[in-house]
Amino acid sequence: MIKKYFTLILLVLLFSSCSDTEPTQVDSSIAISTDSIRIYIKESKNPQSTELQKLSVLNKAYQFALNSPSDSLKAQYFSTLSENLYATADSALFRKINKQAISLNLKENDSLSIGNRYWDLALFFNRYSVKDSAYSSYSEAQKVFETINEKQLSGRMYWNMAKIQTDIKDYVGSETTITKAIERFKPLNDNFYLYLSYNVLGITLGGLGEVEKSQTYYNQALYYLKQEPYDKKLEATIINNIGVVFRENKQYKKAIQNFKTV
Repeated sequence: MIKKYFTLILLVLLFSSCSDTEPTQVDSSIAISTDSIRIYIKESKNPQSTELQKLSVLNKAYQFALNSPSDSLKAQYFSTLSENLYATADSALFRKINKQAISLNLKENDSLSIGNRYWDLALFFNRYSVKDSAYSSYSEAQKVFETINEKQLSGRMYWNMAKIQTDIKDYVGSETTITKAIERFKPLNDNFYLYLSYNVLGITLGGLGEVEKSQTYYNQALYYLKQEPYDKKLEATIINNIGVVFRENKQYKKAIQNFKTV
């Protein structure tokens, strides 16, 4: 009888030991795999490597991620690749990686990662100056971030969208979009992005010929900039922008006076 109880205790201890060690082994495997992906990424960015060598390493990373044993791991690995490779010379490979990252994160219902992958795509299109596609990708990311109440990230996407609209001289659209960004940054007291947003608003109103309003918004940009430690070059940029508005609206004396203060 005692022998039976002793055997039972041994079995309980054995199963308990297995259950304690297995998760550690799995976690260790995941950590090693993630490290492998990051090593491949690091190798692909080696300035001494040829383009052929970089491409070879990236394809190894892609195959490694593709052969992962579960969708959750694949989502993690493809997300890491997408985040780090939007500036790769192989645009076709990035597009393939990014598409799979979005698809896998949709399966995993990971909204934050989905938003970030659209952000990667926007950065990719911006790199190649495909403004309409970059705008569309930022917009997709903004919708996702807004849905999960990531107000700061939502505001940053609006800021990027407004900047694109400014670049293509859609000043009316930019004014509407950057106002939405400001609405998200103000409750967060995000002084840096409020500075950036009012700077864009200053550019926008200057483009519309609203010199006084433009100057007002630039002054607000300076106000928010000075709420935090900052580089003097940022202040000089705003002062220069004010001078540009005066010059483009043929107020040359004011422009010259302003440029002299930079």
